[in-house]
Amino acid sequence: MEEYTVLKVYLRSYVKNMDTSNYEVILTDNAKEELQKIYDYIANHMKNISSVYEMMEQLEQKILRLEQFPYSCPEVKIKPKNLVYRKLLVNGKYVALYKIDEQYKRVNIIHIYYTKQDYLA
Repeated sequence: MEEYTVLKVYLRSYVKNMDTSNYEVILTDNAKEELQKIYDYIANHMKNISSVYEMMEQLEQKILRLEQFPYSCPEVKIKPKNLVYRKLLVNGKYVALYKIDEQYKRVNIIHIYYTKQDYLA
């Protein structure tokens, strides 16, 4: 299960046949680490291996969907600095916070959290 890493998501964003109107999805180092921790947790706590891969695939697909629809998610403010991010919710269990860089057509995934964490503080 350790072979299944966040790099799969990261590398998929560099597909060569990408439409030029698409955005590039970039995961920050923090987001990569957080995603790896989520994968590790799922792999160690779910007994059905097919469920593990299904959950990971859903998470990746939602993140990569931002290549075409970066503005499809609502904005949220993060306290105390009042930072504004967009919030992608995945299966009600995970949330990815991201910013859109319109100049470079990039979606920068800043953090990925389990929804029960206090990610707005």
